[in-house]
Amino acid sequence: MPASTTETFTGAANVAANPLDASQVEAEALVPVIRAWVRAVNAGFLRLGSSAPTCAGGSIALFLGVCATGCSDPGASRSSPTDAGLRSDVHIDAPDSALPDANDGASAPTLLSETGLFSSVATRALADGVRPFAPRFALWSDGATKERWLYLPDSTRIDTMDMDHWQYPVGTKAWKEFRVAGVPVETRLLEKTAPGEWRATAYHWRADGSDAEAVPAGVPNASGTEHDIPAETDCRSCHAHIGDVLLGVSAIQLASATPLSLDQLQTEGLLTSASAPILNLPGSERTQAALGYLHANCGNCHNPRSKLWATLNLRFWLSASGVGSVAETATYRSAVAIEPAVPWGGATARITPGLPERSAVFLRMQSRGNRLGGIQLDMPPLASEKPDPDALELVRDFIVSLAADAGS
Repeated sequence: MPASTTETFTGAANVAANPLDASQVEAEALVPVIRAWVRAVNAGFLRLGSSAPTCAGGSIALFLGVCATGCSDPGASRSSPTDAGLRSDVHIDAPDSALPDANDGASAPTLLSETGLFSSVATRALADGVRPFAPRFALWSDGATKERWLYLPDSTRIDTMDMDHWQYPVGTKAWKEFRVAGVPVETRLLEKTAPGEWRATAYHWRADGSDAEAVPAGVPNASGTEHDIPAETDCRSCHAHIGDVLLGVSAIQLASATPLSLDQLQTEGLLTSASAPILNLPGSERTQAALGYLHANCGNCHNPRSKLWATLNLRFWLSASGVGSVAETATYRSAVAIEPAVPWGGATARITPGLPERSAVFLRMQSRGNRLGGIQLDMPPLASEKPDPDALELVRDFIVSLAADAGS
């Protein structure tokens, strides 16, 4: 697994006490610096005159499209603010979800059998109220197969007033099991313990399959595989940038899904909204799959609720409100024919219609282990050691199709 991109804090920086020093910044760097500050202040994300944590390697999670979830090498020096378009002593603070750096308060159960998932681990019979679900668009996990389960406490409902960003009741639990070559390796649990607070725990399966044990520090190459179990502190890298933490339990992901669908949740009175929206993604089946892949694998960071939004208005998180055409999607409007922040590998735009090899999105999806200076280029920036070949074909076809659409 690539090095952890968990935010590392080494103290506080007073933004007001560190005004921009034009003598230290090349003229061409001033525009993105000022733009980032203006966006951050207008959005309420930059707290002028207050203390905020800063990353040991420079500005955190704000590479203007280089890495949405972490910083460059922790402890590395940043010689020039042009690397990020921000001074290294500036921290932008967004109202990301309250997933702690490590589990606080009551300890998580030490065994998976104690979490309420199974009534019997031996038979894998689910406990009462636990239901399997499968998102329409899955997160790539280097080929590992996954099963997922959801538990909602009795007499509770999911707040769907904002259909794009659900709010889950206290006591909600979501599990995800990873299997490699058919053998269970780990099961992760996200549990909402209080309003706005979640606990994340990963469990490593014993070789005999009798139970799984909590591993707060994570396990590299777990069970003799190439699968890495993340540390508790790594979970926020993907889950702390999108409202109320859960990524696969949403209108977009459960529309037309089985075994638990949006309509089913609505019928059972488990959503606060009066009616479920009609969700029709635009384009062909493969175009919908490409948009969905970017939603599931990139939208968790590239969305208006992420810290990254203040400096990079790239949006892959799809809206449940629906649109009539591909050109109306936020994906298209924020990526197509827009100059990339980091023109690496010959990219001329975030997405260059008809030219995958000139599209930063496509090139970064292929990248593993590449860096530009201290900047990590891989997308996603962690939890994957090899690209998804099927997704690359989907996104390639999608980019090629945009040239045809433009010419029609």
